[in-house]
Amino acid sequence: MIDNKTIREVVIADKLFPGGGDPTYEDRTATGAIATVDTNVAMALNSCSCIINPLQEGSGDPSPENPRTIVGFDSLIVTRSTTATDRDFTIALGRTVYGGSAEVVEGTGKITFNEPLKLSSGWIYQGAGVDGGAIFYHTTSDKKANAIGFCEKLEAISSGGWSSTRKGTINFGHSTGLIFVSIDGLTTSTDVNAFMSECKLCYELATPIDFTFTGQEIKTVVGEQTFSHDCNGNIEVSYKYQTGEGGGSKVNKWLPIFYPIRKGDT
Repeated sequence: MIDNKTIREVVIADKLFPGGGDPTYEDRTATGAIATVDTNVAMALNSCSCIINPLQEGSGDPSPENPRTIVGFDSLIVTRSTTATDRDFTIALGRTVYGGSAEVVEGTGKITFNEPLKLSSGWIYQGAGVDGGAIFYHTTSDKKANAIGFCEKLEAISSGGWSSTRKGTINFGHSTGLIFVSIDGLTTSTDVNAFMSECKLCYELATPIDFTFTGQEIKTVVGEQTFSHDCNGNIEVSYKYQTGEGGGSKVNKWLPIFYPIRKGDT
C-alpha cells in the first residue's frame, strides 16, 4: 500500500536551467549640427564629441571697413531637446578654445587652431598677383599645410597657388608654413607690417594640442530627442539601445522533487 501521508523530499543538484541574465544593448551613433536620437532606455551617453569651429562676430567678408573679431569658447553647452522640454548641460573647458574638439563625457579635447595673434613684422614681397596686387608672404613654423584660417580685416582663402591671392585676401592654403596677403594700395613690407599689426588672425595647427577638463555625464531619455551644442560645429553622440530583456544564460539550481513512499521504506 501507499501511505500518502508519508512524503520525503529528494533534491537533485547540478542541473542546468534557464536563467534571467542581464538586458542586452547595442551602441548606436547620431551626428550632425543637430543629432537625432531615438532610444528605448534612459541611460548615460557612451560619448559626446563636439567640434568647435572658429567664430567671427558680425557678418559679411572681413575688411578694413568691416572688421570681424575672432572669438573663442571657454565653456560649452550641450542641449538635449524633446517635444516637451530642453535640458542644458554646461561644461567648463578650463581654457579658451578657438577651434578644436571636446569629448565632454570623458573630459578630453584637442586644440586645432592657434590663439589669434598679430604678425606685425616679417612680411616679404613675393610678386604680383593675377589682379595686379602686390603679394607678400610670412613664414610660420606651426601652420598646417593647406590650412583653413581666419583674419579680422581680410577675407580668408585657402588656395595652393600664391599668385591667386587677390587684393583684400589672406591665403592660408599653401602646402608649406607660408601665409600670403594682398592688401589694396599697399606695396611695401613696411606698410604691410603696419597693417597686420592692427588685426589678428588664426589658422589650423600642424600638430593639434591635447587638453583635459572635467567631463560630465549626459543621459538620454526614452523616445526621440536631439542633441546640439553652442560652439559653432557638429556633434556626435554614442548611446545605448536595448535589444533584449535577458541574455538567456543558464545557472545551477536545486530542484525539489516530492514523491510518495511505500509503508515500511526507510
